[in-house]
Amino acid sequence: MNFYSFHIGDYQSHTAHLSPIADIAYRRMLDWCYLHERALPREIKIIAKFIRMPEHEQIIEQICREFFVSTRTGWLNKRTNFELNFYHQKSAKASSSAKLRWHKEKIDANALQTLCERNATNTITNTITKEENIDTYVSQSKLKVPTCPQQQILQLYAKHLPHLSQPRIWQGSRATKLKQRWIQASQASEYSENGYSTKENGLKWWDSFFEYIANKTKLSHGFESNGKIWKPDLEWIVSATNFAKIIDGRYNK
Repeated sequence: MNFYSFHIGDYQSHTAHLSPIADIAYRRMLDWCYLHERALPREIKIIAKFIRMPEHEQIIEQICREFFVSTRTGWLNKRTNFELNFYHQKSAKASSSAKLRWHKEKIDANALQTLCERNATNTITNTITKEENIDTYVSQSKLKVPTCPQQQILQLYAKHLPHLSQPRIWQGSRATKLKQRWIQASQASEYSENGYSTKENGLKWWDSFFEYIANKTKLSHGFESNGKIWKPDLEWIVSATNFAKIIDGRYNK
């Protein structure tokens, strides 16, 4: 992965206390994870070697313990893992869509498949927002994610957060965002240990997710702004950036 979004405000709010050397080390550690698409090695000495800072092993170990989680595969950063999972899901969806178009056209298979996959790689951002492709991705991809049960998720949202705004219409871009988060949450990650591959388990995950928002975060009561109380709605919750911040614990009480 040669590109990732870097949120300057979020980074600075979490790292303002770091020394210049620690800040450089942390940035290099994040870059290494994104570039190699995996967790940092478990051995601090090896990490120091990979980021070209062998004389600062103590600082690197401190950063690991503050910003990473020790797992069987190495030191894992929750936000990095979240972004990598989402990146791979988008890539898989784009590739799946390209192959389906290839079969539909029934022309020179080899030439068209190459062309479609090249186009898909260059237009991941555009294709993932097309609602008509989401159901195809869910049923056709190797991820084997069941079709998103939109109405049942809306019912779970109303069950745990009845005091927040309830949508009267749920279609178009709103439904697309929820499908994307449904697929995203289905993949095993730091916040979803085993993911889910069935509709039943998926609904259990979303049930606990809304319960978490209701009981563990400030979102259920809203925030005061310009003398008024602002409260989120479901569309806000399932937007990619807001969903990531909730998972990161940015709104915890």
